[in-house]
Amino acid sequence: MEEKLIMTKREHKLRYAKPWSAIWYFCGPMVLIMVIQGLYNIIDKNMAQSFTSVDIMKRFIIDEHTANNLVNITTGYTMTAFYTLFAFASLFGVGASIVFSMEYGRRNIAQMRRIVGNMVGLQIVLSILVAIVLFFLMNEHFGALLVKAQMNGGMSGLAQSRYITLSWEYSRVFIFCAPLLFLSFALPTFLRTEGKVFIVLIMQIISIPVNVLFSFIFAKLAHLQMSGVMMGSMMAWIFNIVFSACVIIFSKNSYCKFNWREMIWSREIIKRSFPIGIGAFFLNFAMAIQVLISTILVVHLPGQDDVLITVNGQKVLTTSVGIYICQLVYSTVSPFIVIFTSAGVGLAQGATAICAYAFGAKKYKRIERIIFRVAILEVAWFTFVFLLILAFADKMMLIYNFPQELVGHYRWYTVLAFSTYIFASVTYTSMALYSAIGKSTQTLICSMLRSLIVMVPLSLIGYGVSLLTGNNIDYFILIGLNDLICAFIIGPMLISTWRKNKAKLIDHPDDFEQQNRNNLQANVVDAISLESDIK
Repeated sequence: MEEKLIMTKREHKLRYAKPWSAIWYFCGPMVLIMVIQGLYNIIDKNMAQSFTSVDIMKRFIIDEHTANNLVNITTGYTMTAFYTLFAFASLFGVGASIVFSMEYGRRNIAQMRRIVGNMVGLQIVLSILVAIVLFFLMNEHFGALLVKAQMNGGMSGLAQSRYITLSWEYSRVFIFCAPLLFLSFALPTFLRTEGKVFIVLIMQIISIPVNVLFSFIFAKLAHLQMSGVMMGSMMAWIFNIVFSACVIIFSKNSYCKFNWREMIWSREIIKRSFPIGIGAFFLNFAMAIQVLISTILVVHLPGQDDVLITVNGQKVLTTSVGIYICQLVYSTVSPFIVIFTSAGVGLAQGATAICAYAFGAKKYKRIERIIFRVAILEVAWFTFVFLLILAFADKMMLIYNFPQELVGHYRWYTVLAFSTYIFASVTYTSMALYSAIGKSTQTLICSMLRSLIVMVPLSLIGYGVSLLTGNNIDYFILIGLNDLICAFIIGPMLISTWRKNKAKLIDHPDDFEQQNRNNLQANVVDAISLESDIK
């Protein structure tokens, strides 16, 4: 017998609330959730410096300033591996959640539960496969190829060995615990999609002190150094999984409940989820590639071999202590950029959940109203962020031990690198729309343009121009044009989509009886397909 879906208050807001009210209810908490997730980078980096510096000073017999820079750059070397892992976590974590939201709009509870079950099985298997690959790429006993690729060949063997050792100690925890990362990302994502955004927000807020507490215990008290810091994150992931599971199990109106039979992979669910999730995957995977390429290039930019800094009252070359000043610019600002971008992504993801539901419910005019308002908010946010960078870039850099005597000059490198940041709003607004309506090709184009297709050539051109002119600032000027170029490509595509579908943008009246009959028929077909898969 087909189970009926009760109209909850959350679903009523998704379907009927005024656009601004729906955006406030679903996007507001999503922004906070994504910012909190972005804070993990800053928290982990700060804790790595605070909790491990004394042990690292004793271990390598170095001063505090060198130890802090060693930790700072080490965490930067591991970001490519982490973003790669996170990219695969988002493939079905995001893709399946959007399909889930579409079925929510169609009020198809049986299919919703099959989607959740499939997602859990896919996340576990995929996480193990990706972790195996990263194990060999990051392990110091297998050459640590992913770390070595980001180093300057002129760096001393002693400095290289320290970076490789610490990078492996830091990354091995999230590699071995990959299934925890995948599930801690996916389960809250489904709860958010279902409308339990405030519950997920509370969970994310609590997870921060959990992270800090266990990082202190493992890194400071147990002297596990870099591994101990990441163990704090591991405990936060476990907390998120347990919290989410309790909400799903004990909530009377959660549609994320599933049984073991629903974990059997359905070709139909995978075929629907994969094309939608590929956009989120490439957004994060391209970020991993971008971090890798940028780290490789910035250490080879000209004008870094004769830069002097003060260490213990003595003027020394930055390269003599394993520091390349352009790399330090990149690594000191990147944690803040993750937070700023996370807010834009959170706004887009909240809009995606609303619009995907509206698409399933055939409320097409509602999609237009939501996207228009979200676009305004995205522009306002990224404008504010650029002004913030313009005013406080030097303060951000000093937090991570950027040399005081050099920050006045190199702060402008950061400002130039984000000079067209306001146009990132076009990318995230477009991704929200195309993801919600299942346009996988357009979603993929939007995600890859900003992070890969435009950014990588600009990085290479900027590197080449810097070598020709001898000025390393040219590299940062060129990569700063990324969002502007992407907007010139995506903007016309977005306008064209709106013009082609303008006449179809109407809200169809609700017909729940017909909807239930359609769902029942679809579920019978899916059950036959599932039996075929099992056989």
